[in-house]
This record gives sequence, C-alpha cells and structure tokens, in this order.
Amino acid sequence: MAEIRLNNEEKELLVEFLESAIADLGSEISHTDLFEFRDRLKEKKTILLSCLEKLKH
Repeated sequence: MAEIRLNNEEKELLVEFLESAIADLGSEISHTDLFEFRDRLKEKKTILLSCLEKLKH
C-alpha cells in the first residue's frame, strides 16, 4: 500500500475537492438513463467516499 504525506493545507484542499466531486456524481447519477454508465458512476462514487473517509481519519 502506498503512503502519501500531506500537510494540513493540502489535506483540506483534497477533502474539499473530493466532497465536491462526490456531490457532482450524485447529481450525475440521478440524471443518467444508461444503466451501465450509472453503475460505473456509482462505483466511482464509492471509491471517492472511501478515499474521503481515509483522509478524514
């Protein structure tokens, strides 16, 4: 497993970016009609949520 060291400013910016991307994905998922594409967006959202959780702890 790779380890990335971030200072507080970098961490806060990355958390902010991830929260924004997750919110955008939620909207995109709800407006997507193609099942395969929607499923892939949900997978991406799950991965981003996992990354966000790791950054917060």
